[in-house]
Amino acid sequence: MTTHMKRVITAFIAILFLIGVIRYAPLWVFTMLILFAALISLNEFYALIKPKIAEKIVFVNYVLTTVLFFSILINSHRYIALFPFFVIFPLAFFIFTYPKNHHKIGDIANLIMGPFYICLPLILLAVIARLPQGRMWIFFILFVIFAGDTGSFYCGKFFGKHKLTQISPGKTWEGTIGGLIANIACAGLFGYVFFTSLSVISIII
Repeated sequence: MTTHMKRVITAFIAILFLIGVIRYAPLWVFTMLILFAALISLNEFYALIKPKIAEKIVFVNYVLTTVLFFSILINSHRYIALFPFFVIFPLAFFIFTYPKNHHKIGDIANLIMGPFYICLPLILLAVIARLPQGRMWIFFILFVIFAGDTGSFYCGKFFGKHKLTQISPGKTWEGTIGGLIANIACAGLFGYVFFTSLSVISIII
């Protein structure tokens, strides 16, 4: 079995699992699953960038992430307003407890990036799931993302000739355009089938 086929099978199993959780699991189970994903992703992010900052500051971000998710569980969405503390508290702690010669913009940016880049989108997924037709909107988001990734991969693999400015190896203009077309097509199709009260154009936008 080829590596590509193994990835396809793994993705298929993961998709079935996600469909089951999103469609049938109680909202609290879905929220806890996202919390678990957020904490794991945040840990991987900080392990990857290895910011030269105190572990206590990083720990604060883990705690605040957990608090925000539990505020969603008890339907206290107003506590999402605490999200700026991901920035304010760690940054203030960093500035006032470290010598001036240790203040590096890169370290501060890395500290801030984790919560905004990883946790905020996942927190919003948990909120969206509680809206009218929220579960269907979650399916829509994932469907469009998977379609874009798949379109980018196969268009880049079979037609990719012009390299994109290197962000990651193998990216091409053809793959990017293919992914965008797949995003638009799948968004329109999903909206036409499941969101009949909305126009296809509004769904795509």
